[in-house]
Amino acid sequence: MTEKAKSGAPKKDEKAPTRAEPRVPGKRQFLAYLDPATVKAVKIAAIERETSASAIAEIALREWLERNVK
Repeated sequence: MTEKAKSGAPKKDEKAPTRAEPRVPGKRQFLAYLDPATVKAVKIAAIERETSASAIAEIALREWLERNVK
């Protein structure tokens, strides 16, 4: 087991992600509270379609913005 796996902290030669260095390049984290049934349905749909819940949420939000924000 690596040092990182044991403690959860990065090794001395590794840097932890910061606000300037996102975990996913080109993306920013967005937190939303959803009811458990919606979360479960999105996760299942993502698995069935071999994609991520984040990708589904991003598509849904973009489509909503296109329809509602002029």
